[in-house]
Amino acid sequence: MPTAPPTETKVEFGVSDGTLVEVKSGLQAGDQIRQFVPGIAAPVEDFCYEIAPGEEVCETGTSW
Repeated sequence: MPTAPPTETKVEFGVSDGTLVEVKSGLQAGDQIRQFVPGIAAPVEDFCYEIAPGEEVCETGTSW
């Protein structure tokens, strides 16, 4: 089963301790996310996903 490419989703944040952030709305239980904490420098990373059987695309950029 191919993995869908990442999509941007608006979420509402609550309290943060500088490491963890409460998500008040915008996500459902079981949703997969890419980690991002506002105010923390995001690392540059490769992100690869399958676009067709046996065909993979990789992007390099900031983790968000």
